[in-house]
Amino acid sequence: MNRWFFTLIIAVLVLGISAGSALIRFDLPLSNSLRGAFDAGKTVTSDGFEIKSDIHTLGAKPSGPYDFISPPVRDMDPGVAVFDADNVQPGYTLYTPFFFGNTIRLVDMFGISLHEWSIPRDAYIGERQDGFDLGDSSLPMVSIAHVYPNGDLLIVFSHGREKQPWGYGMAKIDKDSRLLWTYLKQVHHGLDVMPDGKIIAMVHTLRAEHRPGLEWVTTPFQDDFVAILSPEGEELSRVSVLEAIQNSAWASLLMYADPDAYEGDLLHLNSARYLDSEQAAHIPGAAEGDLLISLRNLDVVAVMNLNESSIKWAARGPWHMQHDAQMLANGNLLIFDNRGDSYRGGASRILEVDPQTLGIQWRYPTASDDPLYTVVCGSVQRLANGNTLISETNNGRILEVTRSGEIVWDYRIPERYITKGGELVSKAWHAERIDPAALPFLSTAN
Repeated sequence: MNRWFFTLIIAVLVLGISAGSALIRFDLPLSNSLRGAFDAGKTVTSDGFEIKSDIHTLGAKPSGPYDFISPPVRDMDPGVAVFDADNVQPGYTLYTPFFFGNTIRLVDMFGISLHEWSIPRDAYIGERQDGFDLGDSSLPMVSIAHVYPNGDLLIVFSHGREKQPWGYGMAKIDKDSRLLWTYLKQVHHGLDVMPDGKIIAMVHTLRAEHRPGLEWVTTPFQDDFVAILSPEGEELSRVSVLEAIQNSAWASLLMYADPDAYEGDLLHLNSARYLDSEQAAHIPGAAEGDLLISLRNLDVVAVMNLNESSIKWAARGPWHMQHDAQMLANGNLLIFDNRGDSYRGGASRILEVDPQTLGIQWRYPTASDDPLYTVVCGSVQRLANGNTLISETNNGRILEVTRSGEIVWDYRIPERYITKGGELVSKAWHAERIDPAALPFLSTAN
């Protein structure tokens, strides 16, 4: 008798909570009263910021405004701390220090600079193509760069504010840092270059009105787009990620979106990569030319078709607040998992995941390995010898690790500054190891 009574009570409670959540999410009658009850359970920091407790934060560090403040570096001395010449993947490393005024540097395995690009002022000063007023925003900083064989450099800017949307633009400069073209819309995070030379860019903009079917989302909110540019920087097409989700069988993904997301950042698109035929063959329904995208605030990795403006496949796996999702030649996903390592208090890790089963095939670090943690950004690259290159953004550190987890190259970038509080801070947003044979401009440089 007692057992059935308690079972009934628990069932009623579960149904009540579910019904209340539905009323709040879809703004149905009585939702305001229930919302007030839920709001009473939020934690407010000493600075007045609300830190919500929800399913996205279980077993990991909750997201909030403080995630964008750079912590002090763990490693005080810059330069190459580890170099195992017998086990590294030889090559040059291109990296982007996330501070305005710093040059983009290509370094050898000893950390010696081989070539540097400075950012010309006319790359970011000019009439904006999106009409967006950036107001008193800080000067832009480079988040990612792509070098061509002739030394031309594609760069993505973000502005220095913590306010959203924080995309700034894209530009192309030559090997001598002279401006070739600009695309001054709110491009952010990263880029990819397709086999035909077209450029994949991620653009966001604030939307003041509701999107049909999303009336439950608080406005204004950020609308994320994937834009395709010509090699000369002309916009050829642009597709809304929200529209692609709504147009697909994966529309239920939006149940994971926070209608009151911080600064209206509903999805937080942070990577979009071209899939070739061999890569696409490993994902059900994917085809050559589709894009693998990462939606940080949904904990989702998905395949997007631009021509149909739809999602063809999606997964929520063992990662949390991830960046830089990509397909490997062996058919697995490689992901910078920023906060999914619940065994280490929500620290960062690198995951190689089977997209069919979502089983973890490899990870770094393990519990006894070197610490790895950046609350934002981060990049990862699988190298030709099987090693993995990692950019630990908020520690200004680039490391190469073997399959067994051994660190064979550890570079602490020299670009550092002292905060007003006296802390030493460094940020390496993105890093890429490049075969010297792919950069013939270096051998012809004066």
